[in-house]
Amino acid sequence: MLARLQKIQNSNPSDIARYDYVLKDAIDTTSDSLELSQADLTGRANGVAAKDQKEKAARTAALTS
Repeated sequence: MLARLQKIQNSNPSDIARYDYVLKDAIDTTSDSLELSQADLTGRANGVAAKDQKEKAARTAALTS
């Protein structure tokens, strides 16, 4: 999708003034989403697992007190 949006922008259509802001916003948003999706998924998964372990340990400790 990002490539298609950039292709539209690069073709510089005659009516670009009408939707230039929205097109730029769509390109920026799509770029950000792409970067986030390509981020280190293993690192994020490990972080979530570690947080889950801490919460589980805290719940267990609260039950035994």
